[in-house]
Amino acid sequence: VSSFYNSRTEVRGRQREKLCILSSRDENAEASDESTFPVLSKLSNTDWVGYMRYTGRNLEEAPFTLKGGTRCDLDGDKCSLTSHVTFPNGKTRTVIMKGRWNDTKPMRLDPVDESGPIYTVLSELPPDTVLLQEFNKTSGEPLLSASISLARDELIQIAHEVGDAGGPTEGIQVWR
Repeated sequence: VSSFYNSRTEVRGRQREKLCILSSRDENAEASDESTFPVLSKLSNTDWVGYMRYTGRNLEEAPFTLKGGTRCDLDGDKCSLTSHVTFPNGKTRTVIMKGRWNDTKPMRLDPVDESGPIYTVLSELPPDTVLLQEFNKTSGEPLLSASISLARDELIQIAHEVGDAGGPTEGIQVWR
């Protein structure tokens, strides 16, 4: 989940695309979004695309890199997060989560597809960080904890996959 503008940078011998597509917004909606979602409003209406490196519980980097991205859309007190990832076999998975802020933080986002196995809890740490936790919808067990930070013109996500019942972290995802 990466950066602004159409440019290329070299990452350990691989080219990495940086892409950002901005869309126009209603000024009144933008002011409302900023007061309700101070951090998410900075990320909204942008397709953030990047690459993910992965380590397993042994902290050794996996021999693959995944491409994916995320997008946040805001409408008053409503939030929609869309994420996608393309696997080494070429298949892409897209997940859309939606929620409504109701004066309580953190905010819960549920999958648009009712059969989705997770829900997400989201909180903001102004001025530039979003915290996420994913939970199994059936058992309520935590599956992943992540932080998403806006650093200048780049979105950086670090996610820790939760191990079984207090066990070690199963894996770490580093998105840039």
